Amino acid sequence: MVLDNSFLQMVQENLAVNFIYDVLKFIIAFIFVKFFYEKVYIKWKWGGWRVIILNEDRKQVVSRKLSCSVTKRIFEDLGEFSIYLKGIISPYGWLNNIDIASEKAEGIGLIERDYKNKMIIIDLSKNPSK
Repeated sequence: MVLDNSFLQMVQENLAVNFIYDVLKFIIAFIFVKFFYEKVYIKWKWGGWRVIILNEDRKQVVSRKLSCSVTKRIFEDLGEFSIYLKGIISPYGWLNNIDIASEKAEGIGLIERDYKNKMIIIDLSKNPSK
């Protein structure tokens, strides 16, 4: 059985059209997912967090908004969490022999993570004495 030249040409055109269509679908889907993930999901999950520092008189001395990338980074790595918060605290107070990210710090009330209101509250009045 010999295939007709017009049939082969039609199959080639159909393959080319299908390939271009599949590439366009992939590009559109990729752009949509990337936009949705970065602009919607990441902002919903990690956006809106604040660090609030209260001094020894329990007065607010700083309220700093965290970016989505910083929030994600510090919550995924406990070491980053500790280093970042110590950097924010340093102009306003001194931590006495305690790791800000430890369970002990949470237990004595030095730090509170409020997941509902997306706040990290650091109360320097609860800083243990030397």
